[in-house]
Amino acid sequence: RMVVIADGSLKLITFSSLTLAHDAVYQPLISQAEIVNAPSFSSLIFLSENKANRQKSPAKKLAVFADPIFQDDDERFALNKKTIPKTRQNPADISGNLSLALRDFGLERLARLPFSGDEARAISKFAPEQTFLALGAKASRQRFLGGDFNSYQILHFATHGFLNQQNPELSGLVLSLYDEQRTPQNGFLRMIDLYSLRLNADLVVLSACQTGLGKETDGEGIVGLTSGFMFAGASGVVSSLWKVEDAATAELMKRFYRAMLKENQTPSAALRIAQNELRQIPRFKNPRSWSGFTLNGEWR
Repeated sequence: RMVVIADGSLKLITFSSLTLAHDAVYQPLISQAEIVNAPSFSSLIFLSENKANRQKSPAKKLAVFADPIFQDDDERFALNKKTIPKTRQNPADISGNLSLALRDFGLERLARLPFSGDEARAISKFAPEQTFLALGAKASRQRFLGGDFNSYQILHFATHGFLNQQNPELSGLVLSLYDEQRTPQNGFLRMIDLYSLRLNADLVVLSACQTGLGKETDGEGIVGLTSGFMFAGASGVVSSLWKVEDAATAELMKRFYRAMLKENQTPSAALRIAQNELRQIPRFKNPRSWSGFTLNGEWR
C-alpha cells in the first residue's frame, strides 16, 4: 500500500496509471500496489483523531443518492400520474432563477445520467437490507441535509459535479432540481453546506465529474469537495480528477462495491481490484476510463 502526499500540480496525477517496467513489460502501478492519497500530513492526523474520538461506529451500511431530476421535461414526470402539469407548477420567475443558477456555476442544460440509476440499484443489491436508496426527485438536497445520515458507514452520490476553483466553497454536487410535483427547488449541494454536518462515515463516494479538484492552498493541498467531506467527518473520500464517462463509472463502481461489501476488502484494496478488472475490458482499457477515481484520506 502506498500513501501519496503530493505537492502542487502533482496532486492532479493519478499515480495508479503510472507505469512500471518489469522484464521489459510495462504495467500500471495499480497492478502491484494499493494507492491512497492524502492532502497533507496534518490532514492524516486530523482524520486519525476524528475516527478515534467517535462515540460508536455507524449502525447502517449504505446511503445512495443517484439519478436526480435536472429538467422539467424529464420522462419520469410523464410516468407519475400525481405530477401536476408543467404550466401550473413552473412559473417563469422560478424557472428563470434556476437557469441563472446553472449559469452561475458554469453549467448549461444538464443531461440525465442514465447509468447512474443502474449503478445505484446494482450496488444496493450488495447490502439490500442495510441500504437507503434515493433516486430521481427523492435524491434531493433537502432530503440529505435534513436526514439522519451520520448513522451510515458509506455515503454514495451518483450525479453531476460542478467546480469553482476560485471560490471552492461554491463547488458541489447537483441533486434533484425538481420535486415529485415538478416544482423547481434548490438542488445544489455545495461545499459550504458540508461545514454544518457531522458525519461518522468511513467512506464517501463521489461518483461524479471533477469532484477531486479545487483550489490549491499552501500546506493543506487542494480545498474542494473531498476536503469538505473530510472536514464534516468522513474518514475517506473517493473522488474523480476529470470528467468521467457515465458507463465506465457505473462498471467501476459495481466492481468496487462488490469487493468491499461481498469480499470484505478495504476501500483501497477494493478500488485496486475494480480498476484492474476494468482495464482488462477492451472498451475501458484506456486509463482515462479507469484511473480517474482516487481514494483520499485515512490509509489504515
